[in-house]
Amino acid sequence: MNKAPTSDRKAINLVWLKRDLRLNDHQPIASAVESGPTLLYYVFEPCLINDPHYDLRHWRFVWQSIQDLNQQLATFNAQVYIFYGEAQAALDEIQKQFVIKQLFSHEETGLLVTFERDKQIKQWCKQHQVPWYETQTGAVIRAKQDRQGWDNQWRKVFKDELTVPMLSTHNLLPSHQLTELTKSVLPGEWMINDKSMLTGGEQWAHKILNSFFGWPWEALSLQHF
Repeated sequence: MNKAPTSDRKAINLVWLKRDLRLNDHQPIASAVESGPTLLYYVFEPCLINDPHYDLRHWRFVWQSIQDLNQQLATFNAQVYIFYGEAQAALDEIQKQFVIKQLFSHEETGLLVTFERDKQIKQWCKQHQVPWYETQTGAVIRAKQDRQGWDNQWRKVFKDELTVPMLSTHNLLPSHQLTELTKSVLPGEWMINDKSMLTGGEQWAHKILNSFFGWPWEALSLQHF
């Protein structure tokens, strides 16, 4: 796909979804939609799909979670853009059709492969002059060499208020504007439900929570504007 001239490309913010497939309590989404039209996207990365730490059940859960997000985003005529390929290739693809103003995400912790990938993305952002804002995930501090001050940071993180993104049709990229992006084909086995496994999705998670505590789902729903 040829890259459109800069003057013809719409400027947007990006939210890179990783292990945070939800709309509530999501600082990256909240920050992005405050400053302009935003595209939410998820990358199915071969480097992770082929990693022995992952299994079919993980990718089925992710697929279900994205479908749940899309059900909620349909209220705003929006959806999650899905890309099958490495993370840098996804940014290249989006950059062909849009001007990426800013990139937002949670800071990922865990496997070395994701740490190395994030360093590559940081270089890409620097090269293309795209600010990348990462929000800390939980109380884990990535690449910290000692535990000095860790307990104070832990207390601060867990006392913070939940962040509820103020979503609207005005600050999310409309679904029809995703048509110029390459559509990815995903393995069909990911889309076959396995009743012996937990179902993915934020709404399903709240229903399970409600079954334990009796909290009304309506009290936890998004604030729509």
